[in-house]
Amino acid sequence: MIQAIFKQVLLVTFFIVCACINVKAQHKGYIVIQDSLYSSGRIRFNQSTPDSVYFFLSKKHPPKAYGADMVTEFGFSDSTQFISRRVELNGLNSNVFLQTLVSGRATLYEVSRFFFWHDENGLVPIGHSNYSTFIEEKSTFCSMSNVSLAHLVKYNRNSLSNFTRNYNRSDCQEVQFFNYGISFSATSSTLFFGDQSYKENAFGRYSLSTSSFSVGLFSEIPFWKTRRMSVVTHLNASNQSFVKELKSNSINQDVKITLAALDLSITPKFAILKAKRVSPYVFAGPSLWYNFKSKSELFQADIGNNTISFKSQNDLINFNNPLIGFKWGIGSQLYLAKKRFIFVELGTLHVSDQDKKISNFSFSVKTNL
Repeated sequence: MIQAIFKQVLLVTFFIVCACINVKAQHKGYIVIQDSLYSSGRIRFNQSTPDSVYFFLSKKHPPKAYGADMVTEFGFSDSTQFISRRVELNGLNSNVFLQTLVSGRATLYEVSRFFFWHDENGLVPIGHSNYSTFIEEKSTFCSMSNVSLAHLVKYNRNSLSNFTRNYNRSDCQEVQFFNYGISFSATSSTLFFGDQSYKENAFGRYSLSTSSFSVGLFSEIPFWKTRRMSVVTHLNASNQSFVKELKSNSINQDVKITLAALDLSITPKFAILKAKRVSPYVFAGPSLWYNFKSKSELFQADIGNNTISFKSQNDLINFNNPLIGFKWGIGSQLYLAKKRFIFVELGTLHVSDQDKKISNFSFSVKTNL
């Protein structure tokens, strides 16, 4: 009985999935068949078979297949466009449909691989083996002689599209690229305590300060269609030790706190100026702070009636995990070589946990790998 119900559920699920796929595969759009434009209809196209397309005048009409030698172009209501061109693909020279990624003075197409159209050169195929040479040749418009776009532009849709848009504007200083690397930071930290931070607190609000070094990993992903905008993900590992002596007429406390933490920040970044040898920027965004190891010690001397008594306590302070903080700062990107650059940053991170707060002020140097 259970097996029969299970089979029926699988069968119904299969038909629902098939129906969804079928609906998703058919989109409203237009098509140009020879010299005739059909501006309303439904189109079904599979990029794994780029030499044919199916067109429906309406749902009541059966689909009709057209080869790429009969159709000039077609497109969907979301502005996605395909044009027919004769190219060499999979060892055959024939008409296929190329998706238009970027149009303008130069046009970038894609079908299995990329094609670059410019009047002076015609349709140029771009493959893994020749794309670096191609970018180098097309980068003659770039005035940044210390930057090699061939090493920074990657062989993928977003990166090549961004390059083509800036090629059309003759402005390589707006070319964006994905990068990742390591970071080194020198940090000045302050740990603030309130009246109720821990039971043994006899000194009210006070703070402890320390300095430390930390290392991390980062990646930067551009907002490909937005100029000078990107998002930086940064994972930083730190180990900090806070020590302070607190005195009054009757109490002397020595407090030592050690925190080992991970800080994961996701910060939008905006370049203030176009990319040059030195390019300033600002960044700001949320940060996830996780204290994976902490140790706190209190040694207290009570003074009274000509006597001194001592006591000590461990683990008097606990942090909740994880904590949400906010990170912001300024920086500058410096191009050192054709494919090597560093980031120099001044930033601050603030994290709060009830009656406790940590403020970090950092000087960081990042380098791409």
